[in-house]
Amino acid sequence: NYYSGNSTYNSFQGKVEKRFSHGFWFLGSYTNEKWIANTLDVQGWTPNGASVSPFQRSRDKHLTSQDVPQTVALSVVYELPMGAGKRFVNTGGIVGRVVGGWQVATIFRASSGTPLPITSSLCNIPSQFSMGCLPAILPGAKVYAQSGKFNPNQPYLNKAAFEGQSGFNFFPGSGTPVTNIRQPGFHNEDFTLEKTTRITERVNFKVNVQAFNLWNWHCYCQSNSWGTGGAYNTDLNNPNFGGLTGLVTSPRSFQLGGRFTF
Repeated sequence: NYYSGNSTYNSFQGKVEKRFSHGFWFLGSYTNEKWIANTLDVQGWTPNGASVSPFQRSRDKHLTSQDVPQTVALSVVYELPMGAGKRFVNTGGIVGRVVGGWQVATIFRASSGTPLPITSSLCNIPSQFSMGCLPAILPGAKVYAQSGKFNPNQPYLNKAAFEGQSGFNFFPGSGTPVTNIRQPGFHNEDFTLEKTTRITERVNFKVNVQAFNLWNWHCYCQSNSWGTGGAYNTDLNNPNFGGLTGLVTSPRSFQLGGRFTF
């Protein structure tokens, strides 16, 4: 059956948590995993024809596009020790309401890059075979065109490292739908500053400022879900193979909000 397949997921997951006390809360988590399958994660959808014939499932075992070997996430919430009942400026009235009720929070996440599909649109295999052309890496070839600090103005992948430079003549290639070649990793930090002011015994007013991608970090990496666009051109037949498509993670942005709670 063309729409059948199976996958295997194994992981180590660890968590460290400090419960909320003295105005401080911390949560850190780490995941190390590997996810392999013999079918694409979305049935019936293949990037650039990145498919293996249903009669060749024996060579279709590969990493999934959502395989992220390592992920680290850190979350912190801290109530500033100022205002009524706190260590500093322990007073009520207007002064206590102005300096008290402040809270900061941040979430940091870093993860490995996801695998890339390498395909070729210069493929003359009849559609009746339900398969595409998948270039394999040549023995001993250097896959990455860069070393050291990443330069977005230069190709990320070395085209000469793959078979099928002049196309595929009724040959599907010996590659897999998803390769072991990974795009750069992802990292991001969001930040929130919140102020809670007591209006009456039952009514509070909360105002917060949220900063998404606080440090304005840019990641030249695609989403880990098919169909959401790729940051790199992975069609060997395209003149821009291995180069950026122009997609990049979102820039820094701010959001201001306020609400009454009762």
